[in-house]
Amino acid sequence: SPRHGQRDLLWQLGLLSQGKHEVRTQMRLAFPTGSDLAELTDFGAYERMAADYELLNLSPDAHPMGIWRPSLNPDIQSHAQLRALRPGDQITTAGLVVCRQRPGTASGVVFLLLEDEFGLSNVVISAQLYERERSAVRTSPFLLVRGQLDSHAGRVPMLRADSVQTLTEAGLQMPNGKSWG
Repeated sequence: SPRHGQRDLLWQLGLLSQGKHEVRTQMRLAFPTGSDLAELTDFGAYERMAADYELLNLSPDAHPMGIWRPSLNPDIQSHAQLRALRPGDQITTAGLVVCRQRPGTASGVVFLLLEDEFGLSNVVISAQLYERERSAVRTSPFLLVRGQLDSHAGRVPMLRADSVQTLTEAGLQMPNGKSWG
């Protein structure tokens, strides 16, 4: 039997998604799957990654920043590139916010863990910057961070942010033309 794409297999199985947090149910199909007339193209890289996140809350094959990377300004450094820089260097990087912490004992300082397709970076956001960019820091899934490389804790870069923006505010869109964050 020919190899089927993910979209075709979902069609043949009759799976219907009711939304991100609802249970997927099996639909009755009014015709046998052996004689399907519809030829469906397979998912593209973005669609496959989005479907993975919809179903699993992660993607084993792709990271959103890996799909975004080709459209980014080359001045936006990956986390792999940050590891080659020295403390004190000025940097611009972007990534998926995987953790936000604002401990009560940290005098209003916010700590982020930023991830791209190459790894993780710790980001320190001062209380003053947090007050200016509270909405972006608290809610955006993706951030563009400008600042100073402070150190390398093991292999994880530590950044002191001077500014933060959502990727949408920075004028960036996913390859499918939609904004995300």
